[in-house]
Amino acid sequence: MLAVEALEALAVEAYRSRTMTQFEVGKLLGLSRIQTEDFLARHVDLYDYATAELEAEADLLHRLHR
Repeated sequence: MLAVEALEALAVEAYRSRTMTQFEVGKLLGLSRIQTEDFLARHVDLYDYATAELEAEADLLHRLHR
């Protein structure tokens, strides 16, 4: 069980540091896409946006809505 926990910790850290993609994490852990999303949602903020990114998105949506 410790080996699985160590592998999961490695996958989380690699995803956080952008060394691995979500697809690669799932492949490493033997998870489906949905299982991988669930796993990462429990361990990582999947929507880690900077304020400037959110403001740019809001501005784009506002311009498109006109």
